[in-house]
Order: sequence, then structure tokens, then C-alpha cells
Amino acid sequence: MKRLYILTIALIIMVSACTAPQPNQSTLEPEANYWQQVGSNLATGTNASLAQTTTGIPVVAYYAPDGTSENIYVKRWNGDGWEPLGGILDVNSGDSLDADDPSLALDSSGNPVVSWREDGALDYIRVKRWNGTGWVQLDTSVNHPEGVLNQPASDPSLALDSSGNPVVSWTQCLVVSAGCISGDHIYVKRWNGNSWVPLGGLLNINSNQNASESSLALDSSGNPVVSWQESDGLTTNIHVKRWDGSNWLPLGIVLDANFNQNASSPSLALDSSGNPIVSWQESDGFTTNIYVKRYNSDSDNWNPIGTNPIDVNLNQFAQNPSLALDSSGNPVVSWEECLSVDIDDNCSGDVNIYVKQWNGTSWVLVGSNPLDTSLNNSAFFPSLSLVNGSLAVAWQEGSNSSGDSLYVKKYVTNSWQDMGNLLDVAGGQSAVNSSITRKTNNNPVVAWDEDDTNTGTRNVYVKEWSGSAWLAKGGALDKVLANDAENPSVA
Repeated sequence: MKRLYILTIALIIMVSACTAPQPNQSTLEPEANYWQQVGSNLATGTNASLAQTTTGIPVVAYYAPDGTSENIYVKRWNGDGWEPLGGILDVNSGDSLDADDPSLALDSSGNPVVSWREDGALDYIRVKRWNGTGWVQLDTSVNHPEGVLNQPASDPSLALDSSGNPVVSWTQCLVVSAGCISGDHIYVKRWNGNSWVPLGGLLNINSNQNASESSLALDSSGNPVVSWQESDGLTTNIHVKRWDGSNWLPLGIVLDANFNQNASSPSLALDSSGNPIVSWQESDGFTTNIYVKRYNSDSDNWNPIGTNPIDVNLNQFAQNPSLALDSSGNPVVSWEECLSVDIDDNCSGDVNIYVKQWNGTSWVLVGSNPLDTSLNNSAFFPSLSLVNGSLAVAWQEGSNSSGDSLYVKKYVTNSWQDMGNLLDVAGGQSAVNSSITRKTNNNPVVAWDEDDTNTGTRNVYVKEWSGSAWLAKGGALDKVLANDAENPSVA
């Protein structure tokens, strides 16, 4: 019996010695839903305006300094990095005149159209279209075809109709004498292929009060719906009007939750029935919170969506919401929120970016929040895009000691996505036995063994995903490069 046992052990050892080593079976447990940064910071700049193609490729317009003035730029993600589309968009680039407030939309071919405000002898609202090779300007400007001087304009909001023609709303003062003395007004024009055509006159409820920060969307017929903030002489309120083809029709009364407090910074989108949903920031007298309401066309009234306000810390400052709708018409909102306030109720801490979605019964955070790359910095002015289920957010982030950088993150859900090209050090050689792990930021790290093209031996390599490319962690790990090294395990 003892002899049989010894023989069995010997056979097991012989079989093991003759069996080829098996690849490691380490796996990466899927985290089904998380925010993945798109590349490194795409630029140093301000006020990003984000849009996505139908296939989820992000495009960003922003403004940034060149040492003399602020200029408008556009970049697009190419799968490996952020590539600029042309150069500076400003008509008066290279001088000391500033350009800012970009608003971006993509046509059916994924080509961007951008509107912005630009200094000059006239205060211009410009629009340019990318034709695949360069930027083409649509007329001299939106607001000054007749050449009227010295009328401050700002805050353009742009959308494209089914033919790809832009419609733009903006803020403009009519009478200037040591400041705007007529009140700022909201106007809308449509590009007809040859020129800018006004849609009615000013939208203001009170023509002698200030109105600004319009947000525009187009219904299925191409008619614009516009939301904006307007003073009543005491506080600012949120209003919405719809163009019916010949007139601007008010939708309900003001949206504000507290009519005696200030409401501002509306962000508007239209559901499949053409009913607008608006998010905005509003003071309660102590802090500023984020609200969301949907228009009911049957009652001509605005109804809160779920429990309002929706921000994370209701006793802090939340502002600058950006809103989009999913395929079911449920709103998703991103905003910036201050972590702490001082004794005078002013923001005294870092500012972070949050995203929430209405799931039909409640407001829930989308993935891990906040989105900032570093919670020791402050993050501002989120721009949210939701196209064919692809959710992305752009924002600016920085510290007191450095300029703000622009970042984009996409929300990854239960799907396979290509992550760059081959990891191999030398493509065409045998690379096998990979082992993978994931860092706390969800970026994977991979180790494998690979044939050396010169020596014919096998070496072990490690690369880490940076968000846009695979970066080598040094050279081969082997203690003796002339020997074979195989079957790595990484953690």
C-alpha cells in the first residue's frame, strides 16, 4: 500500500513537470457604472461648452488667454487625445480684444457650430461653423448687421434646427450712456442660410428691467423656447417663452420657488412632447440651491420634479446648473456646490461638481460624486451633455496658485469600450499571460510577458492607462534580461 502511494505521488510530479505553465487567471471585477476621465486636462481655460456626437465623441469650446487677450478655441477627442479644430476662432484675434461666453452645438455630421461674445468697435455676437477643414463665419455678427455702435451684448445660447441652421438668443443693451440705461434685453435670431432673421422683438416681460442669461432649445418644428432671468425691480425671476411662428407666448408664471428671493442661471431642455424642463439656482435668503420644474401645458403651470431643492448639502451654496434629458425624458443635472460657508454666509471652502438624475421617483447621484479630479481644488461651471445614452460633463478646475484646467469625464455603464491601441512593446511579437488590476481612480494597470525582438527571450512589462493612452512603467522588469521571465501577477 505504501509502495502504491509513493508511485502515485511520483506520477503526479511527472505530469506536473511536463505540463505547460498556464496563463494567470486574474480578473478585473467589473464596476458596472463609474466616471472615466477623458484624457488628461484638455487645456487651461474657462467656461467650457460641451457637446457630443451621436456616437459619444465629446467636443468642447472654451476661452483662454494668450498673454494679451481671451480667445475662443475648440477641441475634439480623437480616441487618443484632444485635438484642436483649427486655431483661434475670434475674428479680431491677435489683438487686445477679448472673446468669451462660447455656446456650442453639433450638426448631424458631428461638425461644431459655435457662438460667442467678442469685443470690438461693436460688441459682437459671432457665429462660426466648422466645415471639416476650417471655420466659416456666418455673416458679420448676429446682433449688428446694421452696424449700430456701442451696444453691450453677452451670453449667447445656440441651438441647431433639423437643417443645421443655428438659432441664437443673447442679451443686449439698447441705450448706453455711462452704463446701460435702458435695461438689458433678450433677443433671438435665426440663420436662414444667407442672413440673420429676427424672431419677433425683445422677450422681456418688463422692457425697462434687466434680463440676461438666456437658455434656448428648439422643438420638433424648429421653433425656439427660451428661458432667462429678469429683474422685477426688487428680485430676479425665471421666465420662459415659446415662439409660435409669429409671436412669443409666455409659458405659465415665473418658475421661482420663493418669489421674494433671487433666481438665476436657468438651463432649459425640451421633452419628447415639446414641454420644457428648467433647472436654475435660487436663494432662500441664506444659501443658494438648485431647483427643477417641468411645464404642464394642460394647466399652463410649472410643477416641481420630485423634492426640491436637489443639491447635496442644502445649507451650502449650489449654483450654475446644466441640464439634459435622457431618452425617457427624465432630467439629469450637474452643478457646482460649495463645501462650507463662513459666518457671513459666503462660500469659504472648496467647490465641487455633482450630478444627479431623476429616476422617476427620486433624485439620485450618478456614480461616485463629486467629479473633481482633486478635492483640494475648486471646480466651476459644469457643462453636461447626454446623447444616445452617453453622459459626459466638462468643467474647469484649479487652485488659488494656478490657472484653471478643463476636464471631461464620461459615465461608463455596462459596456465594452476600446482603451487605446496595442499594449505590446513591440507589435508583432508574442505577448501573453496578462495580469490586470485597477487603481482607485478606475484606471487599469496591466502586466504581461513578451518576446524580445533582439535576444529571443521573454521579458515582463507593465503599462498603466492614463485616461487617453497606455504609459509604460519603466522598462522590462526582469532581473536578468538574457533569461526568460513569464507569468507575471500584478496588484
